Amino acid sequence: MSVSLSGEAGHVLWDCDPSITSSLSKLTQLLKSRLGRAVRADKFRMVLRSRVRKPGETLEKLHQDVRRCMVLAFSDVDAKARERLASDYLFAP
Repeated sequence: MSVSLSGEAGHVLWDCDPSITSSLSKLTQLLKSRLGRAVRADKFRMVLRSRVRKPGETLEKLHQDVRRCMVLAFSDVDAKARERLASDYLFAP
């Protein structure tokens, strides 16, 4: 079952004890703790804090990426509040 995992989920297994990966319940618990909503939200908040416009990147592409990260970082916040938060992240010193 663990051999079927790829991407970030597959990377989680690199440093795991085989006793964890042989049990579906233990594997599920491990993946939730490493890749769960709260962890992913933290990751995307960090991405937003360091996000700058890349050389040659259009403002449209930057805007799209910021909106994507905002939804992933603040999925429990309504759209209007996310827009205000986006401004705070992008224009903070």
